[in-house]
Amino acid sequence: MNNTGKFSEYVLKDLKTDEDIKEWINIGFEEFLLDNDLNALVKALEYAVRAKDSILGMSKRRAFQEVIFTQYLMANNSRSFLLR
Repeated sequence: MNNTGKFSEYVLKDLKTDEDIKEWINIGFEEFLLDNDLNALVKALEYAVRAKDSILGMSKRRAFQEVIFTQYLMANNSRSFLLR
């Protein structure tokens, strides 16, 4: 197995709770805000969804909804701050 496969396996084993997933998504979003690396956010979301087995199941989780809403507010606040 290559290193990417081992890393994926490690991450998926580590994402056991909603709190773990929330933290993982936040890290990906912070990376996106720091250097506009959309890939970091997309990868974080990909691992989160894979850990939960489906997008539908994931979207119904309150922790996921809170993260998405919080990130949306943060992104809009930082953009409005930059526009001033």
